[in-house]
Amino acid sequence: MFTQFLGTAATLHGVLAALKSLLQARQMLARSTSSAVSAGFLASYAGGYAIWLAYGASTGSLPLVVVDTVGLLCAGLTLAVALFLRGSPIRPA
Repeated sequence: MFTQFLGTAATLHGVLAALKSLLQARQMLARSTSSAVSAGFLASYAGGYAIWLAYGASTGSLPLVVVDTVGLLCAGLTLAVALFLRGSPIRPA
């Protein structure tokens, strides 16, 4: 019983923590700049979620799959916003 509660609490916390990266995306869009954000960090952040998602899928762990799917989507979206605001490498914003 306690283990199930702990797993549910950890999953909920993980999903909410992953959603926090969207606050960064919102702030970048409001300021129309991503210069204060490291694209390398965001890529590493998304990569970490991708690795954990692969692990969760390989072990059949639904809580890991849920948390890391949400995390990967949120981190990927935040990275996409940052790169979009920076413009193309040929014509920077």
